[in-house]
Amino acid sequence: MATETTLLTISFLIDRDYEVALRTLLPLQADEQIRKAVLAALAAVLSGERPDVRVEWESMSVVPLEGKPAVGRCAVCNRWVDLPQEKWTRS
Repeated sequence: MATETTLLTISFLIDRDYEVALRTLLPLQADEQIRKAVLAALAAVLSGERPDVRVEWESMSVVPLEGKPAVGRCAVCNRWVDLPQEKWTRS
């Protein structure tokens, strides 16, 4: 029986409101919470629909965007956007 393995890479943007975070009882444990949420969501969807698929956690990296020259906030919607290289500013 042959098995085909694929590495699927997904990116999430997580905005954290520091004022709200200060009022939260538990500190944010982003890595573990994100890992659990993603695996739970995939398991919930795939368990009934795709018994032939098994999902395992492979890796995760966290990259703060503040101060990165290749991204910036949109002036209209305040979402993170990729900036054209000619508009990069050095911080």
